[in-house]
Amino acid sequence: MIYKYIDIPNYKEIADKVYEFIKNKTDILETTAVWNFLPKNEILEDIPELVALFNSMGLVPLNLSIVKCRPNSQIGVHIDSDNYARLLWPIRNCDGSFTRFFEVDQSNVEKRYGVKGDLYYHINNLGNAKLLESVELNKPIVFKPWIPHGVWSNPKYNEPRLSLTIKFSKSLEYMLE
Repeated sequence: MIYKYIDIPNYKEIADKVYEFIKNKTDILETTAVWNFLPKNEILEDIPELVALFNSMGLVPLNLSIVKCRPNSQIGVHIDSDNYARLLWPIRNCDGSFTRFFEVDQSNVEKRYGVKGDLYYHINNLGNAKLLESVELNKPIVFKPWIPHGVWSNPKYNEPRLSLTIKFSKSLEYMLE
């Protein structure tokens, strides 16, 4: 299994608090970066509901990042640099957007760095890529970021699609079984 929806009853309320944190305490909405690390201690202090959730699940967050996709665009197919299954959480404008997972020819994989120094692997040619799965990010999921994937935003939105991805001290792969 590549991904699985996770039941977090208050995820929308927490998403609203994460958005307020982004808006009021970061420059993410003003930057062009796709991958944006959040100050872990500050956001956890600001949003105790996250700490309570992680504690109830027996999870220790290592890093929290916002993935920002411009309106009416896509984040090209890529592979994230780590092999820990992570949590992916819709924050804003995610309804009707899709994360699609592919099987690709490994000869088309190229190592790259984002504008903030984040390592990823870009897929140069999708000509022979095979679509494996497609998921609408309308509630939190656990997913395998080492499977080639891309994001297609919903064209009806005029503001960016924002999602929160969280890497924990242990892989969440057990949640996919």
